[in-house]
Amino acid sequence: MAEADLKAGIESGHVAGAALDVSWRTGQAETPLFGMDQVITTPHLGAATSEAQENVAVQIAEQMADSC
Repeated sequence: MAEADLKAGIESGHVAGAALDVSWRTGQAETPLFGMDQVITTPHLGAATSEAQENVAVQIAEQMADSC
């Protein structure tokens, strides 16, 4: 499904929301899905070290706190 199609589905109410791994857009920061309340993105872990996982957990917690 293309990003524009997913966005249209969310805006029309046919799709309630989406959770995506941002690796599908590696190297690209702009997408019409970023900033939509119904879309959750998680950073792609290039290295699954415990330090990397801790940093990701902190990032997600900060993003969640910012959205409240």
